[in-house]
Amino acid sequence: MRIVVRDSNTNINLLFPTQIICSKIGVRLMSKHLAEKSGKMSYEQIGAMAKELCRFGKKHRGWVLAEVESKDGRVLIKL
Repeated sequence: MRIVVRDSNTNINLLFPTQIICSKIGVRLMSKHLAEKSGKMSYEQIGAMAKELCRFGKKHRGWVLAEVESKDGRVLIKL
């Protein structure tokens, strides 16, 4: 996963290894943390969502999850 932040002064590229995020331990930690912060989704629902996102990321490398542009800069989140 890649997060890119660009404006006139900065150019930041943050890389997150997808293998770590999609591992069983990573999914479990993410599920536990998000279930505590968001009371609306259960632990099992968040785990299923994370697994599906990882499966989708394997098939569609470079797919843009979010792209935000403003007059000051641009933020891009890619798989």
